[in-house]
Amino acid sequence: GSYIKLKTVTIGYRLPKSFTDRAGLNGARLYLSGNNLFSWAKSDFVQNYDAERGGSAKSPLLRQFVFGINLDL
Repeated sequence: GSYIKLKTVTIGYRLPKSFTDRAGLNGARLYLSGNNLFSWAKSDFVQNYDAERGGSAKSPLLRQFVFGINLDL
């Protein structure tokens, strides 16, 4: 079946130098990453099916969100 899938997205923000200087850091970055965020299929039969790994509709991929901070000391 035909489907569209948004698998992985990461967004990040580097903190301003004025902030990191006051904190005694060389740099800092915040990020948020998401996996298996969205899927759409024409047919309800394949809506939760993962064609990439041969999965079944009974065990669809789980959404995952990760938040992190990278510090440059």
